[in-house]
Amino acid sequence: METSVIWQALKWKSTEYLTLDIQEDLIKINSRVVGVKDGNPFDIAYQICCDKNWNTRSFEINTREGKNYFFQVSESGKWFDLNGNTHSHLEGCLDIDISLSPFTNTLPINRLNLKEGERKEIDVLFIELPTFKLRKVKQAYTFFKDRNFKYEGISSNFETNLPIDDLGLVTNYPGLFERIWTVEK
Repeated sequence: METSVIWQALKWKSTEYLTLDIQEDLIKINSRVVGVKDGNPFDIAYQICCDKNWNTRSFEINTREGKNYFFQVSESGKWFDLNGNTHSHLEGCLDIDISLSPFTNTLPINRLNLKEGERKEIDVLFIELPTFKLRKVKQAYTFFKDRNFKYEGISSNFETNLPIDDLGLVTNYPGLFERIWTVEK
């Protein structure tokens, strides 16, 4: 099943066009985010590969200017770059969070499979774009009924409620993103 989504940023000018391809043993995400933040234009493409249980296995980020980043993660949360170098400061992170995208909340929402009222703290690889700063952060998710999650950026002292659809995709990220189009094939 393939789903395409467009989100509009609300705090800066940008649009994200994402395709989610759920296969039998693999989940592929391809996305492009184009816009202007802090007076600087950006054009960023990213790809994420997950196993069938939404465990991130790899991600790649490319810019129009030729910056390319590729990382793989083991089941135990060890991160390796394209050259095989280990990034021990990111160890234990099983999910990624891309600053310019509401999609990456879908990864832990689906992977954690929380029961109603259940809360889980996790370590996440946060990717600040367009600067490409990588750091390990603490986040938490709590599942409420009717497809609503509370998201807490513990490291940044931020929280919000995230309504999702049947696929775990954010429909509205209050004050930051709004989904404006969806189609399933």
